[in-house]
Amino acid sequence: MPAGEPIGVQSEEFSVALERARSPSGPLHIPDREWELTTTEGSAIARVWIGNRWFELPLRCENWSRGRRDAYRRIASGEAVSGDLLVYSRSGTEALNGNRRSPPGILCKAMAWLPREQQKDRARQRSVLRAGVRRPDPSIRNQDIREIDINNLRKAIRANWVSFPSQVPTFPSCRRPDLEAKVVQLYFVMGWNCVDIAARYGTGYQQVRCILNGWKCRATNAGYIQHIPPAEACINFR
Repeated sequence: MPAGEPIGVQSEEFSVALERARSPSGPLHIPDREWELTTTEGSAIARVWIGNRWFELPLRCENWSRGRRDAYRRIASGEAVSGDLLVYSRSGTEALNGNRRSPPGILCKAMAWLPREQQKDRARQRSVLRAGVRRPDPSIRNQDIREIDINNLRKAIRANWVSFPSQVPTFPSCRRPDLEAKVVQLYFVMGWNCVDIAARYGTGYQQVRCILNGWKCRATNAGYIQHIPPAEACINFR
């Protein structure tokens, strides 16, 4: 994503901060918690934390395809699981996009995992219906959440029987805090299975399950996950 001059600051100030932060031979890797994509007055903006302050980079989105616009929207809205952002300071002699040469400026590359395509979700739903599993077992409503396995807990969350935090909390006691929030969001919100998640992050199947089970216990004890009363109970309460 080509970017223009930073908003509200001199370009020299941004260039100095970028050169100090990045390695001499490559781009600057900004972790997911230190960048975000936003939309302001119809313009695409990348907010990045470099040095000790935020910079706002206007992205040149005039020639974006519909697919790229949709991907940007998903990342900005939080539908996608974001990874690192790579920020390049490129010269006019750099060749990009094959044989095409780009003018001097800033280039941002966002790394993110988008939700699975709708047609795959529909195929998965059809296979679940063929297996005779339409909704979670009603007995889940009466179980202690700590006793519900992660597979049935995911069904309950997606059926709106159990609450799920809008921002996935992380806990310092986790062995892999760098993966915890991403694994949890991919599994419980986006419907990925443990095998696919393990392949994505180059880790073991059992380690993924360990992260999910550990997070479930800590999130339950902290009150992030609770049973949602059925609508009938709320009507009777009124």
